[in-house]
Amino acid sequence: MLKTFLINVRDYCYIILMTRNGKEYAEKEYEFLVMVILGLYYSTLLALLAVFHFKVGLPIPSFLIESFFGKVLVGLIMFSPYYLIIKLILKKLAPIPINMDIAPEKLKKARLTLFFIFMIGIVLIVLVPWSLDRLLPSF
Repeated sequence: MLKTFLINVRDYCYIILMTRNGKEYAEKEYEFLVMVILGLYYSTLLALLAVFHFKVGLPIPSFLIESFFGKVLVGLIMFSPYYLIIKLILKKLAPIPINMDIAPEKLKKARLTLFFIFMIGIVLIVLVPWSLDRLLPSF
């Protein structure tokens, strides 16, 4: 089921980019669009980790707060796994050809589906950490 979902997201991103900007552009940029759409869910996971960190009261080393390089280091540590996971997923899906024979009415439905997937990700980024913050007591 998850594999089918990921294949559909990949195919729809490719087709939407191809219809708007051409095949050459779509081949270069569809991976980035997939990363953006699925990145909202990863950001929700990071927000959950931040809420747990805040609730537990663990101190943050000062060099990570004050130093530019510390902030860059934290960013790399947090988002490198996501980048590697998405690249691995897209590499595993690469042998499966992109379905180019999608009817126009199904393409409209695909755009709506991608929009809802994107919006659910945005809602989760806000709602899940907020509700967890309200439910968990501070330690």
